[in-house]
Amino acid sequence: MPNDTAPAWPDMTRPGVPLNPERDGWHWLQGTAETPAALEWRFSAVGRPERGWYLHRAQHGVIYAQEMTLWRYLGPCLTPSEVAAHTAAAWLAAREACAVWHEEEEAAARSKIVGETSRIIRASLTTDAVMHKWYATQLRALTPPADAMAALEEMLEQARREEREACMRLWAAQQPPFARRVEWAINTEGAP
Repeated sequence: MPNDTAPAWPDMTRPGVPLNPERDGWHWLQGTAETPAALEWRFSAVGRPERGWYLHRAQHGVIYAQEMTLWRYLGPCLTPSEVAAHTAAAWLAAREACAVWHEEEEAAARSKIVGETSRIIRASLTTDAVMHKWYATQLRALTPPADAMAALEEMLEQARREEREACMRLWAAQQPPFARRVEWAINTEGAP
């Protein structure tokens, strides 16, 4: 049963290369053993995506990506703060889905009231509508655990920082060389 659907890499044109190969980190892989293994990817150490797997037990340390193609990629190993952030995001999504369902049920109950002639059934539908509205309001008032929310906010802020840095690198690459030198001189208060 191990490795029965291998290879399953994020980019099938580059088997052996993990998700976000430009970042160092640990990833879950499954070889011929039943139990998945956590392996370290060190792009910063080698600087080339075709090399990067680091096995602490290996003689040479660095393993070529081509050697990993028979392994099945399962995904990145998450840090506790990443797990907390994903938990908070899932919690918020579930809360919103439940609130939306109650709003839809409220609308359905109110639409049935219009054509109903029986006072008892109309009263029952009105009660249903009021209760569904109350449930939706109460659900939206709930908040996830504080530590999970803080982790989610930190991950979002980190993503924004990375996006700003990428935009700045793209902008800098599009500037003529003279403009980059002038900007460097201004930022460093010296001449190039």
